[in-house]
Amino acid sequence: MSRIRHQRVVVNTPCWLMGHPSDSTGREISSTWQFTTANPYAVQVTFHVSSGPVTWLFARELLDDGCQATSGLADVRISPTDHSSYGRVIELHLSSPSGRALLLVSVPAIADFLRRTYALVPAGMEGRHLQMDKWLSSVLSA
Repeated sequence: MSRIRHQRVVVNTPCWLMGHPSDSTGREISSTWQFTTANPYAVQVTFHVSSGPVTWLFARELLDDGCQATSGLADVRISPTDHSSYGRVIELHLSSPSGRALLLVSVPAIADFLRRTYALVPAGMEGRHLQMDKWLSSVLSA
């Protein structure tokens, strides 16, 4: 049985947890952004906070769109903005039953991350990387 090999992009970058949208500065935390060809439609971000890691998964296209214009509904909303303290950032609004958060992340860092993901899986080619037939065959032969 041949093993499916997936490629990954991992980027660590600081971000700022804001108490309120009008705050001029926030608390710096580290974040890890990941993409894998195993799930080419999605990106995963983990925020490393004092209470432990917090991980979110959302559409790569949403992140890309959010670098250009306000995007998203409900749980994940992303807007580009120029911030007086941090320069060109995206505002990442996250909402869940356990709370809400507003984080600022550098647009250049996210643009570099996205560029690297699209080098692995170009936009519109995600379905070709799912390899569903290979996966199903490996599951059925196990």
